[in-house]
Amino acid sequence: MWYKMHWSRILVDMHIPDWDTRFLAKLNPERYVDLMEKGGATCAMVYANSHVGLCYYPTKVGRMHHGLKGRDFFGKVLELSHKRGLSVVAYYSLIFNNRAYIEHPEWRTIAYGSPWTVRYGTCCPNSPYRDFTLAQIEEICSGYDCDGIFFDMTFWPGICYCPHCIARYRREEGKEPPRVIDWQDPEWVRFQRVREKWLDEFSGVITKKVRSVNPKMTVTHQFSTVLWDWRLGVPFSMAEHCDYLSGDFYGEAIQQSIVCKIFFSLSGKRPFEFHTSRCLDLTDHVTMKSTQRLETQAFIAPAHSSAFMFIDAINLDGTLNEGVYTQIRSLFDKMAPYESELGGELCADVAVYYSQESRFNPKENGKHVTQIEQGMNRMPHWDAVLGSCRSLQQAHIPFGIVTKHNLSELKKYQVLVLPDVLFMDMDEVDAIKNFVSRGGSLYASYRTSINKTDGTTASDFLLADVFGVSLSGSEQKGLAYFTPADSRLKDWMSPQDHIIHSGGLISIKTRSAEVLATRTLPYTDPDKGDIFGKTFSSIHSNPPGPSGKEPSIIFNKFGKGHVIYATGALESVDYDVNRRVFANLIRILLRKPVWFEAKAHQAVEVVLFHQVDRKRMLISILNSNDELADIPFDVHLRVRVPDGFKPFRIVQLPDLEVLEHNIRNGYVETQGNDVKIFAMLGLEYR
Repeated sequence: MWYKMHWSRILVDMHIPDWDTRFLAKLNPERYVDLMEKGGATCAMVYANSHVGLCYYPTKVGRMHHGLKGRDFFGKVLELSHKRGLSVVAYYSLIFNNRAYIEHPEWRTIAYGSPWTVRYGTCCPNSPYRDFTLAQIEEICSGYDCDGIFFDMTFWPGICYCPHCIARYRREEGKEPPRVIDWQDPEWVRFQRVREKWLDEFSGVITKKVRSVNPKMTVTHQFSTVLWDWRLGVPFSMAEHCDYLSGDFYGEAIQQSIVCKIFFSLSGKRPFEFHTSRCLDLTDHVTMKSTQRLETQAFIAPAHSSAFMFIDAINLDGTLNEGVYTQIRSLFDKMAPYESELGGELCADVAVYYSQESRFNPKENGKHVTQIEQGMNRMPHWDAVLGSCRSLQQAHIPFGIVTKHNLSELKKYQVLVLPDVLFMDMDEVDAIKNFVSRGGSLYASYRTSINKTDGTTASDFLLADVFGVSLSGSEQKGLAYFTPADSRLKDWMSPQDHIIHSGGLISIKTRSAEVLATRTLPYTDPDKGDIFGKTFSSIHSNPPGPSGKEPSIIFNKFGKGHVIYATGALESVDYDVNRRVFANLIRILLRKPVWFEAKAHQAVEVVLFHQVDRKRMLISILNSNDELADIPFDVHLRVRVPDGFKPFRIVQLPDLEVLEHNIRNGYVETQGNDVKIFAMLGLEYR
């Protein structure tokens, strides 16, 4: 398959209307392909249509962009690219189609809570728009021999209450769709599951159409939505309709690292594809990211054995900036030597659990759908996932991501982290109990295992026997403190005496657990206090009062396994003390040697793959902070080989320079010196 051979990819955004005759007047397919080649691309993603809804080929179903004057830009780029050995993936915008929105008001979504502005016209996949889309897809796939097709925007642009959605819900569920958000109401939760089911079905229909017309074409759908909240209604099962996972991301390095690990969790089809813009973000047409930032972002891809795609944007007249492609080429030239080295299975000792059903904020409860704020909502579960991964990366503890999709693989890990998992079902509970009882370790926090995925609330933790505690009273909102009751926690917090926490704490009573920390309340109520009377203890802050006795962090044994439960999501707070305490709690739970250890700056991420067919461990060393990219750093590494084998040698890749190493306590030790942004090593064994 083409995607297993062509790793350097470029996409040019072309969401240009045609109300001005100057728009795309200078669009030249020969020049376009020249720049793809100049930029070092081995694959070009080319627009067949755009969010504007205009096509870049002679369509009989929709309308062609007037600026092309009847020229088949898409077809010519495809022809020229194939002659030069480039793969071509067609870009197709689903649901977001201004032309269809304007011409067919009856297809429009009536969507609440949409993060998108009035520039975007969206059509409902439950409307006859579906037939229009399938006709265009057949037109493209039968008329052009593309290597693949990428469907962008496969998600709900908001919560749709158009006549087609209402009628379908009535038909299938026998009732009106609810309009008040309440994650403790089974009716509302059922509505969300139905939205996810409909989108999964729609993406499956689209993929099936492509395969029925041209079975040789690969199919993938935009999957950056894996990080978005519930409104987009994207189920993880949509990965089954993709030949490989693909998405564009614009966040910090740790976000992009997590995404790569999520993709590994959701699909065994490799390599996946990671793309980002050459500008600061998609709203900025001109400002290039610094060379250092582009390089640190790009090398996240090979560090995770992923392909990388740069996103550029066409100028209004159809031209492109040649200097941009010179810079892109210089980066692809740096990455290309590593391509033949990639592959294998990610090695991790700690698995952070990411829950599809927990991508919401309980603070939304009681809001009418018309009151949803525009933009991406905060998700407490995601905040805790992000904080967990950041702490593990900076502490150089090998970690990955697991989802419900691969619960059967928990035995590969030493520790499972359940970071404020808001919804759980009995399949998850049973798998986790089995994992811990057989000797696995567990860290869980806050509301984990209190609420079921159908929206009902359990009378006690679903994992109460695993935690060794039970619920006791209601959740305490507002400011509180974690106060160490164990000497190790005192050392990790030092010189602090407490960790401040404002995210809420669950009240518990112990059953069999050992208390590691207690909850301390502020001396006075933070929500009260004025200049009259004895209502506050400090004018600027709310210092802790006498140390409390109620448990806030506990340790328990369940079967052969060990468990730590924190009554609040301390891992979600991005303070140094929180990261330090969380990482050390995880170290308590690691009872066997880890895959690797590293002494390095906290900006460094180490990623390890096991390549069974090559009998080697592939080690990537990545500087994730572009502001430090010009400062060389040293890394002391200790890596172990699989049980039953002996290390042979460790080499610098791709030039195979043999590095000095020592073998000590089952680990191969070596030194990486003067690494600026990226280095790759291979530990061979026999």
